[in-house]
Amino acid sequence: MGAGGSFLALLGIIILPWLWSLPTALMTAELSTAMPEDGGYVVWVERAFGRFWGFQEGWLSWLCSFADNALYPVMFVDYLTYLRGDMPPTERWLIGTAVITAVTWINLRGIRLVGLSSIMFSLIVLAPFAIMVGAGAPQVETANWFQRADNIDWALLLSTLLWNTSGWDNAGCCAAEVINPPRNYPRAMIVTVVLVTTVYLLPMAVGVGVSNGNLLVTFANEMREEGMGPIEAAIEGGHVRFRPIIMTALAMILGMLPMALALGTGSEQNAPLGRAVIGGLFAATLMTLFVVPAVYSIFSRTLIGKKERDARIAAVSMPGA
Repeated sequence: MGAGGSFLALLGIIILPWLWSLPTALMTAELSTAMPEDGGYVVWVERAFGRFWGFQEGWLSWLCSFADNALYPVMFVDYLTYLRGDMPPTERWLIGTAVITAVTWINLRGIRLVGLSSIMFSLIVLAPFAIMVGAGAPQVETANWFQRADNIDWALLLSTLLWNTSGWDNAGCCAAEVINPPRNYPRAMIVTVVLVTTVYLLPMAVGVGVSNGNLLVTFANEMREEGMGPIEAAIEGGHVRFRPIIMTALAMILGMLPMALALGTGSEQNAPLGRAVIGGLFAATLMTLFVVPAVYSIFSRTLIGKKERDARIAAVSMPGA
């Protein structure tokens, strides 16, 4: 968003998946259907160019995974510092090692646990965005969608868009585990492209379009500017936004009830999805009303303490202080 403004970012999310994601996803579906084996792109390259280049593909992918997978524990620890403040290097290393150990254990247990964990983590991550979209959609100001940055960083903008819409070939690495690949792979890849595009587009469109005065956290910030403390501001923000959040969540939950209860003919196959969405909405509503204000108050007090420490250090270090 900062690299090109809201207009170019939204335009890229709308156009790029159909020029980049969908062809790659369909290629993955076709190759996985033709060669339903574990290994994905390594198997494809080996079949096309021989064992030497297949080995190179596997070796290079393995090396790249060190750099790529190492990002996520570091990002987790960096996000954690927003809540806890600065941590010593030893503590950062221990937390990062714990994250790596937990994820490794899940992978070693097999694909079923990996699949269930992926679904659970996806619902946890997406639920707050669903609440945000539902609560913010009525307040969208479409004029905000057409804002452009004064200086467009094309390299950052395009690389970010391409990175966030890539990775479809990884779905071919577990082709041997998929039942009836010719039927399931094409359908799954097409549906996933649509869902991923929607997950990117809707929160961004609502987040950009919603007036800042309607957001719980922004309301709390306004209360802070008027002299209210972090805890009081968080409580007041939750109190003011309570009814809109509850009404929006209830409307979405009631709308999903027919799917969850499998009331229609042939709707049994969609019932688990409806129940999962309702559970995610319920959990996200509780998090929005209770966890978000708590995290906001902790985060605000941490920042206040850090700013006060920095101010004291600056005062002591100034000559003549």
